[in-house]
Amino acid sequence: MVVLIQRIVLFPYPQGNFSPRLLTPSYYQMQFSTVLQTIQLNNSSFQLFVPIQSEIQLAYHAEKLLDESTPFPYWAKVWPSAIGLSNFIYNHQQYIKNKTVLEVAAGLGLPSLVAAKWANSVCCSDYIEAPFAFVKASALQHQIYNIDCCLINWADVPNDLETDVLLLSDINYEPAAFELLFNMITHFLARQTTIILSTPQRLLAKPFIEKLLPFCKLQQTIDVHENDKSVSITILVLQT
Repeated sequence: MVVLIQRIVLFPYPQGNFSPRLLTPSYYQMQFSTVLQTIQLNNSSFQLFVPIQSEIQLAYHAEKLLDESTPFPYWAKVWPSAIGLSNFIYNHQQYIKNKTVLEVAAGLGLPSLVAAKWANSVCCSDYIEAPFAFVKASALQHQIYNIDCCLINWADVPNDLETDVLLLSDINYEPAAFELLFNMITHFLARQTTIILSTPQRLLAKPFIEKLLPFCKLQQTIDVHENDKSVSITILVLQT
């Protein structure tokens, strides 16, 4: 179950030095209100900072009128797949304990923040800097010090990038990107990386998921409750 609002904080964030200024695209060059969102995970709760959705939507639609190519701010919400992946991490700590962990397309970084409890180090990455200040504020809230944020575009992963564990949450939503995603996944599998991927059971992504099944060592379904409905999230553990 997701408790949407516990308390509201207006920037600048009153504790520490993190003020979540959204850096890109241009219409995020402003301050937003934020919510400390409480999410139920494995019979315990976890809090993280998220932007106020109504403000994000207004800013997005205003910029969309000026520039039709403005990207949708997928990063600004905690999606059910991130909650499902985080629950899986809680129940299968052996995959990340004392490991180096990388999350790609992490957004607000819930799985990264949860993994940091057991991992040696965590890199929470996205292709834009917009979510990073929120991740850092959430890390400060939990006194997590083994997590860093970095810019990584999964369409152009550096050849020398290595990690013990790669976390991927709901990345397979655009068929045009499936080939690039598959190339990124095989890049890491060739380096003996364990990949933990979470996805809603999306029909258009079925061919992509089927291509991954030869690498699948474990598959589970986790039901995540959001807005009075249940969303089935598939978890795949991929290894060579």
